[in-house]
Amino acid sequence: MPEPAAGDDQVQISFRVPYELKMRFEQAVLYRSVRERRKVTATAALIEQVEAFIEHEERQRQ
Repeated sequence: MPEPAAGDDQVQISFRVPYELKMRFEQAVLYRSVRERRKVTATAALIEQVEAFIEHEERQRQ
């Protein structure tokens, strides 16, 4: 896997999902924003889930 360019600590992840899943995800992000009374971005929600998934998998390896 190539390393990010110097000074750039972020990379882009891109993947395809079914249209219905995308719509449900966007709706869930909106509902969370309303519930928490703050703007929640799709990126922030996905990063949170990716981190939780990685933590879970790392615990499973131990």
